Amino acid sequence: MNEKEKFPTPSQFYRNIRPEYFSDSKTESKVLLTKEQLAFEISQISTNQKHDSFENLCRRLAEKLITPNLIPQVGPTGGGDGKTDSETYPVSNYISDRWFISKNKWNENENWAFAISAKKDWKPKVKSDVKKIIETKRGYTKTYFFSNQKIRSKDKKDTQDLINEKYGIELIILDAEWIIEKVYSNHLLNEVVDSLNLSSLHREEKKIGANDLESIEKLSEIEEIINNSDRTFEVDFQLVEDCLESAILSRMIELPKTEVIGKFERAKRFVNKLNSVQQKIRIHYQLAWTLINWYDDYKSFYEEFLIVKELVQKHPNLNNLEFYLNLSNILKTVSHLEDAKHVLIIDIEKEEQDFRTFITKCSKDKEKPSTSLLAKFYLSFFQLRQKIENEVSVSDELIKLKEYFELSEKHLDIPFEQLKEFINVYDKILPDNEDYDDLILVIAALESTRVSELSSGKIYLNRGSTKLKNDLNKESLVFFGKAVRKLAKEETQDEFYFCLMLLSEAYSNLGLYWAANNCVISAINIY
Repeated sequence: MNEKEKFPTPSQFYRNIRPEYFSDSKTESKVLLTKEQLAFEISQISTNQKHDSFENLCRRLAEKLITPNLIPQVGPTGGGDGKTDSETYPVSNYISDRWFISKNKWNENENWAFAISAKKDWKPKVKSDVKKIIETKRGYTKTYFFSNQKIRSKDKKDTQDLINEKYGIELIILDAEWIIEKVYSNHLLNEVVDSLNLSSLHREEKKIGANDLESIEKLSEIEEIINNSDRTFEVDFQLVEDCLESAILSRMIELPKTEVIGKFERAKRFVNKLNSVQQKIRIHYQLAWTLINWYDDYKSFYEEFLIVKELVQKHPNLNNLEFYLNLSNILKTVSHLEDAKHVLIIDIEKEEQDFRTFITKCSKDKEKPSTSLLAKFYLSFFQLRQKIENEVSVSDELIKLKEYFELSEKHLDIPFEQLKEFINVYDKILPDNEDYDDLILVIAALESTRVSELSSGKIYLNRGSTKLKNDLNKESLVFFGKAVRKLAKEETQDEFYFCLMLLSEAYSNLGLYWAANNCVISAINIY
Protein backbone atom coordinates (compact mmCIF):
# COMPACT_ATOMS: atom_id res chain seq x y z
CA MET A 1 0.00 0.00 0.00
CA ASN A 2 1.46 3.37 -0.99
CA GLU A 3 1.53 6.53 1.13
CA LYS A 4 -1.50 8.12 -0.53
CA GLU A 5 -3.60 5.04 0.23
CA LYS A 6 -2.46 5.04 3.85
CA PHE A 7 -2.86 8.74 4.45
CA PRO A 8 -5.63 10.57 2.57
CA THR A 9 -5.24 14.28 2.11
CA PRO A 10 -7.24 16.51 4.49
CA SER A 11 -9.82 17.25 1.79
CA GLN A 12 -10.25 13.54 0.96
CA PHE A 13 -10.65 12.68 4.62
CA TYR A 14 -13.12 15.50 5.33
CA ARG A 15 -15.18 14.76 2.22
CA ASN A 16 -15.41 11.14 3.37
CA ILE A 17 -16.64 11.93 6.89
CA ARG A 18 -18.75 15.00 6.01
CA PRO A 19 -20.07 14.49 2.45
CA GLU A 20 -23.07 16.70 3.27
CA TYR A 21 -20.75 19.72 3.33
CA PHE A 22 -19.73 19.21 -0.31
CA SER A 23 -21.48 19.50 -3.65
CA ASP A 24 -23.99 16.79 -4.55
CA SER A 25 -24.11 17.84 -8.22
CA LYS A 26 -22.71 15.65 -10.97
CA THR A 27 -20.69 17.00 -13.89
CA GLU A 28 -20.66 14.98 -17.09
CA SER A 29 -18.24 15.60 -19.97
CA LYS A 30 -19.57 14.47 -23.34
CA VAL A 31 -16.12 14.67 -24.92
CA LEU A 32 -12.94 15.38 -23.01
CA LEU A 33 -10.89 18.40 -24.01
CA THR A 34 -7.45 17.59 -22.66
CA LYS A 35 -4.84 20.17 -21.72
CA GLU A 36 -2.75 19.02 -24.67
CA GLN A 37 -5.65 19.60 -27.09
CA LEU A 38 -6.38 23.01 -25.60
CA ALA A 39 -2.69 23.97 -25.80
CA PHE A 40 -2.69 23.00 -29.48
CA GLU A 41 -5.87 25.00 -30.22
CA ILE A 42 -4.42 28.10 -28.53
CA SER A 43 -1.14 27.76 -30.42
CA GLN A 44 -3.06 27.64 -33.72
CA ILE A 45 -5.02 30.87 -33.22
CA SER A 46 -3.25 32.69 -36.06
CA THR A 47 -3.27 29.69 -38.39
CA ASN A 48 -7.00 29.19 -37.88
CA GLN A 49 -7.77 32.92 -38.14
CA LYS A 50 -9.37 33.05 -34.68
CA HIS A 51 -7.89 36.37 -33.50
CA ASP A 52 -11.28 37.81 -32.55
CA SER A 53 -12.27 34.59 -30.77
CA PHE A 54 -9.02 34.62 -28.81
CA GLU A 55 -9.58 38.24 -27.78
CA ASN A 56 -13.08 37.32 -26.62
CA LEU A 57 -11.70 34.42 -24.55
CA CYS A 58 -9.00 36.57 -22.91
CA ARG A 59 -11.52 39.28 -22.08
CA ARG A 60 -13.89 36.75 -20.49
CA LEU A 61 -11.05 35.26 -18.44
CA ALA A 62 -9.97 38.74 -17.36
CA GLU A 63 -13.53 39.56 -16.23
CA LYS A 64 -13.68 36.41 -14.11
CA LEU A 65 -10.13 36.32 -12.76
CA ILE A 66 -8.75 39.88 -12.78
CA THR A 67 -11.46 42.56 -12.68
CA PRO A 68 -15.09 42.55 -13.89
CA ASN A 69 -15.34 46.21 -14.97
CA LEU A 70 -14.07 45.83 -18.53
CA ILE A 71 -15.28 47.47 -21.72
CA PRO A 72 -14.52 45.97 -25.16
CA GLN A 73 -11.83 47.29 -27.45
CA VAL A 74 -11.85 51.01 -28.14
CA GLY A 75 -11.48 51.48 -31.87
CA PRO A 76 -10.93 49.03 -34.75
CA THR A 77 -9.88 45.39 -34.28
CA GLY A 78 -6.35 44.87 -33.00
CA GLY A 79 -6.22 48.05 -30.97
CA GLY A 80 -6.43 50.53 -33.85
CA ASP A 81 -7.21 54.07 -32.88
CA GLY A 82 -8.14 53.03 -29.33
CA LYS A 83 -4.70 51.45 -28.77
CA THR A 84 -6.14 48.88 -26.31
CA ASP A 85 -8.12 45.67 -26.71
CA SER A 86 -9.98 46.37 -23.48
CA GLU A 87 -9.78 48.66 -20.47
CA THR A 88 -11.40 49.21 -17.12
CA TYR A 89 -14.23 51.67 -16.66
CA PRO A 90 -14.68 53.67 -13.44
CA VAL A 91 -16.92 52.36 -10.67
CA SER A 92 -17.18 53.47 -7.06
CA ASN A 93 -15.44 51.64 -4.23
CA TYR A 94 -18.93 50.91 -2.87
CA ILE A 95 -19.35 48.56 -5.86
CA SER A 96 -15.79 47.26 -6.20
CA ASP A 97 -15.64 46.31 -2.51
CA ARG A 98 -18.43 43.83 -3.21
CA TRP A 99 -16.51 42.01 -5.95
CA PHE A 100 -15.07 38.65 -5.03
CA ILE A 101 -12.02 38.32 -7.26
CA SER A 102 -9.54 37.14 -4.66
CA LYS A 103 -6.39 38.97 -5.76
CA ASN A 104 -8.10 42.05 -7.17
CA LYS A 105 -6.26 45.27 -6.25
CA TRP A 106 -8.21 47.64 -8.46
CA ASN A 107 -9.61 50.81 -6.94
CA GLU A 108 -11.60 53.73 -8.28
CA ASN A 109 -8.47 55.84 -8.88
CA GLU A 110 -6.93 53.32 -11.29
CA ASN A 111 -7.26 52.67 -15.00
CA TRP A 112 -6.01 49.39 -16.42
CA ALA A 113 -5.30 48.61 -20.08
CA PHE A 114 -5.47 45.20 -21.72
CA ALA A 115 -3.61 44.17 -24.87
CA ILE A 116 -4.14 40.80 -26.56
CA SER A 117 -1.90 39.24 -29.21
CA ALA A 118 -1.55 35.94 -31.07
CA LYS A 119 1.73 36.86 -32.73
CA LYS A 120 4.54 34.35 -32.44
CA ASP A 121 7.13 37.10 -32.02
CA TRP A 122 5.50 38.45 -28.87
CA LYS A 123 8.31 40.62 -27.47
CA PRO A 124 8.27 43.41 -30.13
CA LYS A 125 4.47 43.31 -30.00
CA VAL A 126 4.26 43.87 -26.25
CA LYS A 127 6.76 46.74 -26.46
CA SER A 128 4.84 48.32 -29.32
CA ASP A 129 1.46 47.94 -27.56
CA VAL A 130 2.72 49.43 -24.31
CA LYS A 131 4.29 52.36 -26.15
CA LYS A 132 0.95 53.10 -27.86
CA ILE A 133 -0.92 52.76 -24.59
CA ILE A 134 1.41 55.24 -22.88
CA GLU A 135 1.08 57.68 -25.77
CA THR A 136 -2.70 57.86 -25.29
CA LYS A 137 -1.98 59.79 -22.07
CA ARG A 138 -5.12 58.37 -20.48
CA GLY A 139 -3.33 57.72 -17.20
CA TYR A 140 -3.23 53.93 -17.31
CA THR A 141 -1.67 52.57 -14.10
CA LYS A 142 -1.29 48.93 -15.14
CA THR A 143 -1.20 46.95 -18.39
CA TYR A 144 -2.07 43.29 -18.92
CA PHE A 145 -0.69 41.60 -22.03
CA PHE A 146 -2.30 38.31 -23.10
CA SER A 147 -0.36 36.06 -25.48
CA ASN A 148 -1.14 32.67 -27.01
CA GLN A 149 2.58 31.82 -26.86
CA LYS A 150 4.30 29.84 -24.12
CA ILE A 151 6.82 32.28 -22.67
CA ARG A 152 9.70 31.47 -20.34
CA SER A 153 9.38 32.94 -16.85
CA LYS A 154 12.74 34.70 -17.16
CA ASP A 155 11.75 36.33 -20.46
CA LYS A 156 8.47 37.52 -18.93
CA LYS A 157 10.18 38.96 -15.88
CA ASP A 158 12.93 40.68 -17.90
CA THR A 159 10.39 42.27 -20.25
CA GLN A 160 8.14 43.38 -17.39
CA ASP A 161 11.11 44.95 -15.57
CA LEU A 162 12.26 46.68 -18.77
CA ILE A 163 8.82 48.22 -19.40
CA ASN A 164 8.48 49.32 -15.79
CA GLU A 165 11.89 50.96 -15.88
CA LYS A 166 11.31 52.65 -19.25
CA TYR A 167 7.71 53.82 -18.88
CA GLY A 168 7.02 53.63 -15.12
CA ILE A 169 3.98 51.40 -15.65
CA GLU A 170 3.38 47.91 -14.25
CA LEU A 171 3.19 45.26 -16.98
CA ILE A 172 1.79 41.77 -16.37
CA ILE A 173 2.29 39.18 -19.11
CA LEU A 174 -0.17 36.29 -19.17
CA ASP A 175 0.81 33.55 -21.61
CA ALA A 176 -0.70 30.29 -22.88
CA GLU A 177 0.44 28.38 -19.78
CA TRP A 178 -1.42 30.84 -17.54
CA ILE A 179 -4.57 30.57 -19.66
CA ILE A 180 -4.56 26.76 -19.63
CA GLU A 181 -3.86 26.53 -15.88
CA LYS A 182 -6.60 29.01 -15.01
CA VAL A 183 -9.14 27.37 -17.32
CA TYR A 184 -8.75 23.97 -15.70
CA SER A 185 -8.26 25.06 -12.09
CA ASN A 186 -11.36 27.27 -12.23
CA HIS A 187 -13.60 24.95 -14.28
CA LEU A 188 -13.85 27.41 -17.18
CA LEU A 189 -13.78 24.92 -20.05
CA ASN A 190 -17.19 26.03 -21.24
CA GLU A 191 -15.82 29.57 -21.61
CA VAL A 192 -13.13 28.20 -23.93
CA VAL A 193 -15.63 26.10 -25.86
CA ASP A 194 -17.94 29.06 -26.43
CA SER A 195 -15.20 31.59 -27.25
CA LEU A 196 -13.12 29.43 -29.58
CA ASN A 197 -16.07 27.48 -31.04
CA LEU A 198 -14.80 24.08 -29.89
CA SER A 199 -18.19 22.49 -29.20
CA SER A 200 -17.19 19.41 -31.18
CA LEU A 201 -14.39 18.74 -28.70
CA HIS A 202 -15.97 19.33 -25.33
CA ARG A 203 -19.07 20.26 -23.44
CA GLU A 204 -19.59 20.01 -19.70
CA GLU A 205 -23.11 19.38 -18.46
CA LYS A 206 -23.91 19.68 -14.79
CA LYS A 207 -26.80 17.92 -13.09
CA ILE A 208 -27.60 20.02 -10.04
CA GLY A 209 -28.13 18.02 -6.84
CA ALA A 210 -30.98 18.73 -4.44
CA ASN A 211 -28.71 20.19 -1.74
CA ASP A 212 -26.87 22.33 -4.27
CA LEU A 213 -30.12 23.63 -5.72
CA GLU A 214 -31.20 24.88 -2.30
CA SER A 215 -27.76 26.39 -1.63
CA ILE A 216 -27.62 28.09 -5.05
CA GLU A 217 -31.01 29.74 -4.48
CA LYS A 218 -29.94 30.90 -1.04
CA LEU A 219 -26.61 32.16 -2.40
CA SER A 220 -28.38 34.16 -5.10
CA GLU A 221 -30.61 35.80 -2.49
CA ILE A 222 -27.63 36.69 -0.28
CA GLU A 223 -25.67 38.19 -3.18
CA GLU A 224 -28.66 40.39 -4.04
CA ILE A 225 -28.78 41.60 -0.44
CA ILE A 226 -25.01 42.27 -0.40
CA ASN A 227 -25.21 44.33 -3.60
CA ASN A 228 -28.37 46.20 -2.60
CA SER A 229 -27.60 49.92 -2.81
CA ASP A 230 -30.46 50.76 -0.41
CA ARG A 231 -28.62 49.54 2.70
CA THR A 232 -28.82 51.94 5.63
CA PHE A 233 -25.06 51.74 6.24
CA GLU A 234 -22.26 51.09 3.76
CA VAL A 235 -20.78 48.50 6.14
CA ASP A 236 -22.51 46.91 9.11
CA PHE A 237 -22.54 43.68 11.13
CA GLN A 238 -25.12 42.02 8.88
CA LEU A 239 -23.20 42.81 5.69
CA VAL A 240 -20.16 41.00 7.08
CA GLU A 241 -22.35 38.05 8.12
CA ASP A 242 -23.88 37.90 4.64
CA CYS A 243 -20.45 37.95 3.01
CA LEU A 244 -19.23 35.14 5.26
CA GLU A 245 -22.33 33.04 4.58
CA SER A 246 -21.90 33.62 0.85
CA ALA A 247 -18.32 32.31 1.06
CA ILE A 248 -19.40 29.22 3.05
CA LEU A 249 -22.24 28.43 0.65
CA SER A 250 -19.88 28.87 -2.31
CA ARG A 251 -17.41 26.34 -0.92
CA MET A 252 -20.25 23.88 -0.21
CA ILE A 253 -21.42 23.90 -3.83
CA GLU A 254 -17.74 23.82 -4.84
CA LEU A 255 -17.54 26.91 -6.98
CA PRO A 256 -14.02 27.63 -8.37
CA LYS A 257 -11.39 28.18 -5.70
CA THR A 258 -10.65 31.73 -6.87
CA GLU A 259 -14.31 32.64 -6.37
CA VAL A 260 -14.59 30.99 -2.96
CA ILE A 261 -11.38 32.53 -1.63
CA GLY A 262 -12.36 35.83 -3.25
CA LYS A 263 -15.57 35.87 -1.23
CA PHE A 264 -13.63 35.29 1.98
CA GLU A 265 -11.34 38.17 0.98
CA ARG A 266 -14.41 40.34 0.43
CA ALA A 267 -15.64 39.47 3.94
CA LYS A 268 -12.19 40.38 5.30
CA ARG A 269 -12.27 43.76 3.53
CA PHE A 270 -15.58 44.66 5.13
CA VAL A 271 -14.78 43.34 8.61
CA ASN A 272 -11.56 45.38 8.60
CA LYS A 273 -13.63 48.50 7.95
CA LEU A 274 -16.07 47.57 10.70
CA ASN A 275 -13.29 46.37 13.03
CA SER A 276 -15.45 43.66 14.61
CA VAL A 277 -12.91 41.39 16.32
CA GLN A 278 -15.18 38.39 16.85
CA GLN A 279 -16.33 38.42 13.25
CA LYS A 280 -12.73 38.81 12.11
CA ILE A 281 -11.75 35.69 14.06
CA ARG A 282 -14.64 33.71 12.59
CA ILE A 283 -13.78 34.75 9.03
CA HIS A 284 -10.11 33.82 9.37
CA TYR A 285 -11.10 30.56 11.08
CA GLN A 286 -13.54 29.62 8.32
CA LEU A 287 -10.99 30.56 5.67
CA ALA A 288 -8.36 28.36 7.33
CA TRP A 289 -10.91 25.53 7.56
CA THR A 290 -11.70 25.94 3.85
CA LEU A 291 -8.08 26.08 2.72
CA ILE A 292 -7.18 22.80 4.39
CA ASN A 293 -10.40 20.77 4.15
CA TRP A 294 -11.34 21.74 0.58
CA TYR A 295 -8.05 22.60 -1.15
CA ASP A 296 -5.20 20.93 0.82
CA ASP A 297 -3.48 24.33 0.76
CA TYR A 298 -1.06 23.74 3.64
CA LYS A 299 0.91 26.97 3.33
CA SER A 300 -2.11 29.29 3.23
CA PHE A 301 -3.79 27.29 5.99
CA TYR A 302 -0.81 27.81 8.28
CA GLU A 303 -0.77 31.55 7.52
CA GLU A 304 -4.44 31.80 8.52
CA PHE A 305 -3.81 29.62 11.57
CA LEU A 306 -1.20 32.09 12.83
CA ILE A 307 -3.67 34.97 12.39
CA VAL A 308 -6.38 33.10 14.33
CA LYS A 309 -3.87 32.15 17.01
CA GLU A 310 -2.79 35.77 17.53
CA LEU A 311 -6.37 37.10 17.61
CA VAL A 312 -7.63 34.39 19.98
CA GLN A 313 -4.77 34.93 22.40
CA LYS A 314 -5.80 38.59 22.61
CA HIS A 315 -9.54 37.83 22.84
CA PRO A 316 -10.12 34.50 24.61
CA ASN A 317 -13.70 33.24 24.98
CA LEU A 318 -15.60 29.98 24.59
CA ASN A 319 -15.93 30.06 20.81
CA ASN A 320 -12.41 31.28 20.22
CA LEU A 321 -10.89 28.56 22.38
CA GLU A 322 -12.74 26.00 20.27
CA PHE A 323 -11.48 27.60 17.04
CA TYR A 324 -7.88 27.57 18.26
CA LEU A 325 -8.15 23.95 19.43
CA ASN A 326 -9.67 22.73 16.15
CA LEU A 327 -7.01 24.37 14.01
CA SER A 328 -4.24 23.22 16.36
CA ASN A 329 -5.40 19.61 16.03
CA ILE A 330 -5.45 19.90 12.25
CA LEU A 331 -1.99 21.47 12.24
CA LYS A 332 -0.60 18.61 14.34
CA THR A 333 -2.11 16.08 11.94
CA VAL A 334 -0.94 17.67 8.68
CA SER A 335 2.55 18.34 10.04
CA HIS A 336 3.18 14.59 9.64
CA LEU A 337 2.01 14.42 6.01
CA GLU A 338 4.72 14.21 3.37
CA ASP A 339 2.98 16.72 1.09
CA ALA A 340 2.84 19.28 3.90
CA LYS A 341 6.49 18.77 4.86
CA HIS A 342 7.54 19.95 1.39
CA VAL A 343 5.90 23.36 1.82
CA LEU A 344 5.82 23.96 5.58
CA ILE A 345 8.45 24.51 8.21
CA ILE A 346 6.62 24.12 11.51
CA ASP A 347 7.96 23.74 15.01
CA ILE A 348 5.02 21.61 16.11
CA GLU A 349 6.38 21.19 19.63
CA LYS A 350 6.48 24.96 20.03
CA GLU A 351 2.94 25.29 18.68
CA GLU A 352 1.72 22.68 21.16
CA GLN A 353 3.54 24.41 23.99
CA ASP A 354 2.06 27.77 22.96
CA PHE A 355 -1.42 26.26 23.03
CA ARG A 356 -0.83 24.61 26.39
CA THR A 357 0.53 27.84 27.90
CA PHE A 358 -2.46 29.76 26.58
CA ILE A 359 -5.17 27.41 27.88
CA THR A 360 -3.38 27.11 31.22
CA LYS A 361 -3.62 30.88 31.55
CA CYS A 362 -7.30 30.81 30.50
CA SER A 363 -8.08 28.06 33.00
CA LYS A 364 -7.08 30.42 35.84
CA ASP A 365 -9.25 33.33 34.69
CA LYS A 366 -11.86 33.66 37.45
CA GLU A 367 -13.61 36.53 35.65
CA LYS A 368 -14.67 34.18 32.86
CA PRO A 369 -15.90 31.01 34.60
CA SER A 370 -17.22 29.25 31.48
CA THR A 371 -14.08 30.01 29.47
CA SER A 372 -11.99 28.89 32.43
CA LEU A 373 -13.89 25.59 32.68
CA LEU A 374 -13.56 24.92 28.96
CA ALA A 375 -9.83 25.62 29.16
CA LYS A 376 -9.59 23.08 31.99
CA PHE A 377 -11.31 20.55 29.76
CA TYR A 378 -8.86 21.17 26.93
CA LEU A 379 -5.86 21.10 29.24
CA SER A 380 -7.00 17.78 30.65
CA PHE A 381 -7.54 16.36 27.15
CA PHE A 382 -4.04 17.48 26.28
CA GLN A 383 -2.62 15.72 29.36
CA LEU A 384 -4.76 12.63 28.74
CA ARG A 385 -3.43 12.18 25.22
CA GLN A 386 0.18 12.60 26.32
CA LYS A 387 -0.18 10.13 29.20
CA ILE A 388 -1.73 7.51 26.96
CA GLU A 389 1.08 7.98 24.43
CA ASN A 390 3.64 7.59 27.24
CA GLU A 391 1.73 4.64 28.77
CA VAL A 392 1.26 6.44 32.08
CA SER A 393 -1.80 6.07 34.34
CA VAL A 394 -4.64 8.36 33.28
CA SER A 395 -6.87 7.98 36.32
CA ASP A 396 -6.21 11.47 37.69
CA GLU A 397 -7.15 13.08 34.37
CA LEU A 398 -10.35 11.01 34.08
CA ILE A 399 -11.33 12.01 37.62
CA LYS A 400 -10.73 15.68 36.73
CA LEU A 401 -12.84 15.33 33.59
CA LYS A 402 -15.65 13.73 35.58
CA GLU A 403 -15.57 16.74 37.91
CA TYR A 404 -15.53 19.17 34.98
CA PHE A 405 -18.52 17.50 33.34
CA GLU A 406 -20.44 17.69 36.61
CA LEU A 407 -19.62 21.41 36.83
CA SER A 408 -20.67 21.92 33.20
CA GLU A 409 -24.30 21.26 34.15
CA LYS A 410 -24.40 24.88 35.35
CA HIS A 411 -22.70 26.20 32.20
CA LEU A 412 -25.12 25.70 29.33
CA ASP A 413 -22.84 27.61 26.97
CA ILE A 414 -20.14 24.94 27.27
CA PRO A 415 -19.93 22.93 23.97
CA PHE A 416 -21.17 19.70 25.51
CA GLU A 417 -21.45 17.76 22.24
CA GLN A 418 -17.89 18.54 21.22
CA LEU A 419 -16.53 17.57 24.64
CA LYS A 420 -18.50 14.34 24.56
CA GLU A 421 -16.98 13.49 21.17
CA PHE A 422 -13.48 14.01 22.58
CA ILE A 423 -14.27 11.50 25.33
CA ASN A 424 -15.68 8.96 22.85
CA VAL A 425 -12.29 8.82 21.14
CA TYR A 426 -10.93 6.95 24.15
CA ASP A 427 -13.77 4.43 24.43
CA LYS A 428 -11.93 1.62 22.64
CA ILE A 429 -8.55 2.64 24.06
CA LEU A 430 -9.79 2.30 27.66
CA PRO A 431 -12.22 -0.65 27.62
CA ASP A 432 -11.34 -1.84 31.13
CA ASN A 433 -10.97 1.37 33.12
CA GLU A 434 -13.32 2.04 36.04
CA ASP A 435 -12.60 5.77 36.07
CA TYR A 436 -13.56 5.98 32.41
CA ASP A 437 -16.75 4.00 33.19
CA ASP A 438 -17.62 6.49 35.93
CA LEU A 439 -16.99 9.35 33.49
CA ILE A 440 -19.35 7.77 30.93
CA LEU A 441 -22.08 7.41 33.57
CA VAL A 442 -21.81 11.14 34.35
CA ILE A 443 -21.89 12.08 30.65
CA ALA A 444 -24.92 9.84 30.02
CA ALA A 445 -26.77 11.39 32.95
CA LEU A 446 -26.03 14.88 31.58
CA GLU A 447 -27.09 13.75 28.11
CA SER A 448 -30.42 12.66 29.53
CA THR A 449 -31.17 16.11 30.94
CA ARG A 450 -29.47 18.28 28.30
CA VAL A 451 -30.49 16.35 25.17
CA SER A 452 -32.79 13.35 25.70
CA GLU A 453 -33.10 9.99 27.42
CA LEU A 454 -32.81 8.28 24.05
CA SER A 455 -29.49 9.93 23.39
CA SER A 456 -28.15 8.89 26.79
CA GLY A 457 -29.34 5.35 26.08
CA LYS A 458 -27.13 5.26 23.00
CA ILE A 459 -24.14 6.27 25.13
CA TYR A 460 -24.78 3.34 27.48
CA LEU A 461 -25.25 1.02 24.48
CA ASN A 462 -21.97 2.10 22.90
CA ARG A 463 -20.01 1.55 26.13
CA GLY A 464 -21.64 -1.83 26.68
CA SER A 465 -20.68 -2.88 23.15
CA THR A 466 -17.05 -1.96 23.81
CA LYS A 467 -17.07 -3.99 27.03
CA LEU A 468 -18.57 -7.00 25.24
CA LYS A 469 -16.01 -6.89 22.41
CA ASN A 470 -13.25 -7.01 25.04
CA ASP A 471 -14.79 -10.02 26.87
CA LEU A 472 -15.81 -7.86 29.82
CA ASN A 473 -19.22 -9.54 29.83
CA LYS A 474 -20.25 -8.88 33.43
CA GLU A 475 -19.42 -5.17 33.16
CA SER A 476 -21.23 -4.92 29.83
CA LEU A 477 -24.46 -6.04 31.54
CA VAL A 478 -24.43 -2.86 33.65
CA PHE A 479 -24.38 -0.62 30.61
CA PHE A 480 -26.80 -2.73 28.55
CA GLY A 481 -29.21 -2.73 31.48
CA LYS A 482 -29.14 1.09 31.66
CA ALA A 483 -29.46 1.32 27.86
CA VAL A 484 -32.54 -0.94 27.75
CA ARG A 485 -34.47 1.33 30.09
CA LYS A 486 -33.66 4.40 28.01
CA LEU A 487 -34.25 2.82 24.59
CA ALA A 488 -37.52 1.02 25.29
CA LYS A 489 -39.47 3.44 23.13
CA GLU A 490 -41.06 3.19 19.70
CA GLU A 491 -38.77 5.76 18.05
CA THR A 492 -35.65 3.76 19.03
CA GLN A 493 -37.00 0.32 18.23
CA ASP A 494 -33.95 -0.67 16.17
CA GLU A 495 -31.51 0.33 18.94
CA PHE A 496 -33.66 -1.46 21.53
CA TYR A 497 -33.63 -4.66 19.44
CA PHE A 498 -29.86 -4.41 18.95
CA CYS A 499 -29.35 -3.87 22.69
CA LEU A 500 -31.42 -6.95 23.60
CA MET A 501 -29.42 -9.12 21.20
CA LEU A 502 -26.12 -7.89 22.68
CA LEU A 503 -27.52 -8.43 26.17
CA SER A 504 -28.38 -12.00 25.18
CA GLU A 505 -24.83 -12.54 23.93
CA ALA A 506 -23.37 -11.26 27.22
CA TYR A 507 -25.63 -13.56 29.26
CA SER A 508 -24.66 -16.54 27.05
CA ASN A 509 -20.96 -15.80 27.56
CA LEU A 510 -21.60 -15.92 31.31
CA GLY A 511 -23.50 -19.22 31.05
CA LEU A 512 -26.87 -17.64 31.92
CA TYR A 513 -28.73 -19.21 29.00
CA TRP A 514 -32.22 -18.75 30.41
CA ALA A 515 -31.65 -15.00 30.63
CA ALA A 516 -30.18 -14.99 27.15
CA ASN A 517 -33.26 -16.79 25.78
CA ASN A 518 -35.58 -14.28 27.42
CA CYS A 519 -33.72 -11.44 25.71
CA VAL A 520 -34.00 -13.16 22.33
CA ILE A 521 -37.74 -13.78 22.82
CA SER A 522 -38.24 -10.12 23.76
CA ALA A 523 -36.27 -9.03 20.68
CA ILE A 524 -38.34 -11.30 18.42
CA ASN A 525 -41.56 -9.90 19.87
CA ILE A 526 -40.49 -6.40 18.84
CA TYR A 527 -40.62 -7.46 15.22
